[in-house]
Amino acid sequence: MSFTFLLSVLLLLAITALALALLFVLERAKRGPDQVAILAARQARALPARATILRWRRAPRRRPEYPMARLDLRLQVHPPHGEPYEAVAIWRAHQDILPQLTPGARVSVKIDASDPARIYPDLPGAEPWHVHPPETPAQS
Repeated sequence: MSFTFLLSVLLLLAITALALALLFVLERAKRGPDQVAILAARQARALPARATILRWRRAPRRRPEYPMARLDLRLQVHPPHGEPYEAVAIWRAHQDILPQLTPGARVSVKIDASDPARIYPDLPGAEPWHVHPPETPAQS
C-alpha cells in the first residue's frame, strides 16, 4: 500500500466520524427542547398534593461549588382524593432547602395527571431531576 492511499483512507474515516458526530449532536439538540417542553406541560397539568418523605439518598456532588444536589426520594403521597401511596422520585434541590427535605418532613408536591407515579416538587428551590424515576428505591 502506498502512503497516499493510506492517508486517503484515514482522511475518509475521519470525515465520516466527524459527520456522524455532528449528526448525533444535531439530532440530540433537536430532541432536547421537545423533552423540556413535554415535561413543562406535564408539570403544568399536575395536581397539587402533599407528601411525606419516607427515605432519601443524596447523590455525591461532582462539583462542590455547584449549589444543587440530586436527591433520590421515596415518598408517601397524599392525593387530595384517594388513598395515600408510595412513589419514588428524583429531584434537584438547592443546598439551602436540604434541611427541609429530611425523612418525616411533609412537602408540597404535584402529581402527574396522566401518570400518578410521577411526583414533581412544588416548593421553591427544587425541581425534577429526570423525567423517569430511578430503577431502585431510595435508601435512608
